[in-house]
Amino acid sequence: MKFCRLHLGRHHNSGIILLVVLWSLVIVAILAVTLARGTQMELAMARNAVGKVQSQYIAWAGVMYAIENIHLDSESDDDQKNDTLYLCGVPEDGGGLLEDRFSGIEVGRGSFSIRYKENSSSLEEAQSFYGLKDLERNINLNTLTIQTAPILSSLLKVLKVDTQTADEIAYSVVDWTDANDILSHSDYGAESEFYEDSDTPYTVKNKPFDHLQELRLVRGVTEEIFQKLSPYVSIFPREGNFKINFDTAPRAVLQGMANSVAGSMTNTEVEDAESLVEKMINHRNGADQIPGTQDDEEIDLNQMSLNLKERTIFLALNGYRTKKSNYFYARVLSRVEPYGVESVIDAVIQRDDLSIVAWKRQ
Repeated sequence: MKFCRLHLGRHHNSGIILLVVLWSLVIVAILAVTLARGTQMELAMARNAVGKVQSQYIAWAGVMYAIENIHLDSESDDDQKNDTLYLCGVPEDGGGLLEDRFSGIEVGRGSFSIRYKENSSSLEEAQSFYGLKDLERNINLNTLTIQTAPILSSLLKVLKVDTQTADEIAYSVVDWTDANDILSHSDYGAESEFYEDSDTPYTVKNKPFDHLQELRLVRGVTEEIFQKLSPYVSIFPREGNFKINFDTAPRAVLQGMANSVAGSMTNTEVEDAESLVEKMINHRNGADQIPGTQDDEEIDLNQMSLNLKERTIFLALNGYRTKKSNYFYARVLSRVEPYGVESVIDAVIQRDDLSIVAWKRQ
């Protein structure tokens, strides 16, 4: 009996040891799996970080590519060439369709594309275009004056903003940027006194806009109005004369301009302004009636069949026209294929000195 008890005790101890060993193996296996997963996560994070850096440098390569195209366009012998929706800041002899020239440009392990999307309004559907976007297609808030404030007001009305608010915003923009404290309009302007009476008082800037977001501070501008208006205005250049590129301007901008001079001063009606803009859009779209394609035409007064009133409105606006744009927006989207990492850089480039006057990385 004694021998049996001793034998059972040894057997019992062996079982305990076996269980301890098995549990140890389980724990070691769990630790190994956990460490492996942690290592995989760290490697994935490292790869993602490397890919992100690579994608950012590739995006900057895209910005340099845009600058080179602007440079080549500026060096072109064809001094009469305008900037259109199809050839905007790019040379005509670059070869190939814009999609081929600005899509999937390979750099090392990745590639970049340059394209932008036009925001939609009640007058137009959103469209995507490859290449550059000039800022002269929009109304420049920093070059707005008392004389051109009605154009911004008319644009706001086209965007379904009520007349009083539209006038308040237009003249208050002039007061925001001018260097004096004199109201641009006794009823609709806004200098510091107006803003100091608000719940959160502040003073008028009396300097050019440095960022489009500042527009939110101007009298009459609500968040809803800002979202409507921002696709059609710009802040470059920060000084100079009011100019619009008729060959690239959105329909809403052209309509706002035409409406601003329709009436007693030209002995015309809004209907005349609307028919003029329709003819301008149809002419510049070319034979296929698709904007941003190879058959786009430059707007030419003598090539459009305008009646007397439409012609009168066009001539009233022609003094604000520019044919050669000087500021370009480039939206570069890059991708590093091995990691599936993407980057976006938005840059504004000046033609004269090829400088980057503003940029943002996403």
